[in-house]
Amino acid sequence: MEIPKKSEIIKLALELLKNGNEMRARDFERPLAERFSLNEEDVNKLYDSGNGPNFLDRIQWSFSYLSMSKLVDKPKRGVFKINATGLELLQTPAQIETFTV
Repeated sequence: MEIPKKSEIIKLALELLKNGNEMRARDFERPLAERFSLNEEDVNKLYDSGNGPNFLDRIQWSFSYLSMSKLVDKPKRGVFKINATGLELLQTPAQIETFTV
């Protein structure tokens, strides 16, 4: 299966954060893989260069965009938590992609 794009990951990542918990990018790997019906091979597939797993990298980039768009806070290095703006934007999911461009 094809690894999902950043825009697809962002929406689901916000949904997973809406409970208010603090999470690391790696914490999203299993729930997102299940949501996108990715198997272990898809999840663990490395870049052609061998510089790390493609799926985890896409998750981390998604969080970079969420952070730059001020939809999540970073209470600690590598830890993310949805904020009021992110929660508000979840009410209109169609706007998430344009907000995080």
